Amino acid sequence: MRLSGRLRDTLAAGLESATTTADRAALGLAAIAEMAALVGDALRARAQAEIVRLGAVEAVGSPDPLARAERGGAERARDITAAVGALLADLAG
Repeated sequence: MRLSGRLRDTLAAGLESATTTADRAALGLAAIAEMAALVGDALRARAQAEIVRLGAVEAVGSPDPLARAERGGAERARDITAAVGALLADLAG
């Protein structure tokens, strides 16, 4: 995935002027949200096709929503990071 020059420049300028870690994190999340909005439909379609291919229970993990809810934030964050990495690798070809 390639960032547009304008988005990259805006992000770099914002990170440079951010005075706190929270400001940098908020800017990073805003950039991720913007990128997700740009590629969301294509990725959603691929994810839905993969869920169908794998079968719903296997793709989502535990069928018990309470078991998933008991996982800690760090564990869920690692799962999200891994999933984003896999999607980006898939986009890169």
